[in-house]
Amino acid sequence: MNRHARQRGYLLVELLGVVILAIAFLAISGLVLKTTLRVTRDAQVGQEQHRIEARVKKILRADAWAAYEIRVGDDATLLIRQNEERSVVWQVLDDDPPADGGPPTHSIRRTSFDGRTKLDERTWPLQHDRMTFTLDGVVLVVTRDGASLGPERELRLYSQMAVFSGAVGGGDAR
Repeated sequence: MNRHARQRGYLLVELLGVVILAIAFLAISGLVLKTTLRVTRDAQVGQEQHRIEARVKKILRADAWAAYEIRVGDDATLLIRQNEERSVVWQVLDDDPPADGGPPTHSIRRTSFDGRTKLDERTWPLQHDRMTFTLDGVVLVVTRDGASLGPERELRLYSQMAVFSGAVGGGDAR
């Protein structure tokens, strides 16, 4: 009988070791899964933000190129006149601070007008960086302020009127 008691005791210790290893494995797996999900979510948000910024730049570049006149009200407001009647107003808006205490968010709004009639209004969220507008002579300079600057901190946009009049580059546009 003594012999059977030793075998059962040995099996009980083995079973306890397996349970402890399983618990440790599950705890580590939970941490890895949580980290993986967070990284995946952050990557999706970053990718969506990049897509939004690319879309905003494309539309802003087209508006600037078609500009008859460009005026910067303050660093957050831009007026682009496309002809005597049509105009576009770009505004950078400061959103309410996030409830979780994260970095401030901003939005950029594009409103197009035909005379005094509003034709279209679109707003895009900007997650990290705030855009500002300035004029460098006849060149519209869009600057990104923030921690995630990267290589494209400044975007210089030209109007075809300025290019073809020779105001940009000092060349003759014949």
